[in-house]
Amino acid sequence: RFLSGNGSRSSDRIITQIRKNNTTTYMAESADNSSTAQLDVDEEETQQEVLAKYADMLETHFPRAVPDAVLIKHVTKVLGKHGFNKTNSINLVSTCRDEICRPFTEQLDRVWGPSFNISSLAGFCFCGRTGFKAAMA
Repeated sequence: RFLSGNGSRSSDRIITQIRKNNTTTYMAESADNSSTAQLDVDEEETQQEVLAKYADMLETHFPRAVPDAVLIKHVTKVLGKHGFNKTNSINLVSTCRDEICRPFTEQLDRVWGPSFNISSLAGFCFCGRTGFKAAMA
């Protein structure tokens, strides 16, 4: 068992991995036990079959979730309509510092330029005035 932070949610999830015979079961439950999810993966299954199961589970528990690239493209378009772009804006990122969020931050960096990290665990912003001044420097 291990505790995994989730950058887009306020609650953490406890992930349990159980291996039995040729099957690995991944169970995720919110730290407050308000929701659970389970994914059973047989060693004989192809990666495509496992990804299809994962996609079904994701849609069940997080309806309307979109991939990082889709979100970044949409946010960039909306911000662009208001005059924001990578030449006149600072890429401040507040995601959970967990390694699972790094690909998202790297994608933001490619679109918006190098980011300034203002986050803490669970993506909370704790930088205050001094942190924002440091980002502007």
